[in-house]
Formats: sequence, structure tokens, C-alpha cells
Amino acid sequence: MSAGTKATIIEFIREHLDPGLRNIELVKDQHFLADHEGFAEAPSLANFGQGMQQIFRTGLLFASARGGIVLIDEIDNAIHASLLHQFAGLIGKLADLLDVQVFLTTHSKEAISAFVQSEQEARQCAGYAISREGEQVRARGYPGEQLARLKELVDFDLRSP
Repeated sequence: MSAGTKATIIEFIREHLDPGLRNIELVKDQHFLADHEGFAEAPSLANFGQGMQQIFRTGLLFASARGGIVLIDEIDNAIHASLLHQFAGLIGKLADLLDVQVFLTTHSKEAISAFVQSEQEARQCAGYAISREGEQVRARGYPGEQLARLKELVDFDLRSP
């Protein structure tokens, strides 16, 4: 993981999840240890919550895709609803920092709302609803600004267009 990405992820985890975390290091065979002020010896990252692990894995994913594309299925998986807006901001920050185009899937209305919360964030997003109508599969696109307006005006739910 590049230094800027790692520092960004560690700072995010400290601020939003666990202020005792100091660092996360790869020791061998994709095994990570968490340097934490609450432990005499660094425990495995696997001993921490799924949300923290998911955020760290997301950072690894972005770092490995510099200048490319990141695809994440169910972006809100293991992320507490109260953290979605901040996590969406982290995704945007990593995308900018590493020049990565991001494609996300979700069934979560809250996750969609988190990504279009501000006007600036909405301008960088687009949403697509995919539905089956009889034997046909239909995709309907919505620019982020339109998603934000629809959410504000009528509590629009992209999951059921």
C-alpha cells in the first residue's frame, strides 16, 4: 500500500472506529498485524471488527489500482449505517488521490444517499437502477445531481424505480 493511502486509511480508522490503532503491517502471506495501544503485542487484524477489516481492504484495493478502475460489490457490506457518509467521503478521497474510477453496487438506500449527500459528491456520481420487466431487463440511469434532488424532494429510492 502506498504511504499516502496507508496514512489516509489509518487516520480514518483512528478517527471513526478505533483511536487506539497506531499502524497495520503486513507480516507474511497476506497476514496483517495491528499495532494498537491497548495490546502489548500486535494482534492480527482478523481480531478486529468486519467494518475495520473492510475499510483496510478497501484501501489495499485502491492502492493496487492506481490510475485504473476499482469495482466493489455491496460497498456497504460490514460498514455501520452511521459511518456510511464518512466512508463515502473516504472512497472519494482515495479515488482522487490515486486517480481511480470507481464502480460500486449496493441495495442500500442509505449508501446511495451517502454518495450523493453534497453537491460536489453528487456531481461525481451516477446511479443505475436495473429491473426486470417481463422478459426484458431494463437499466435506467440517473446523474448524481438528479439522485440528490429526487432524494431531497420525494425520498426517492433507486432500488424500485
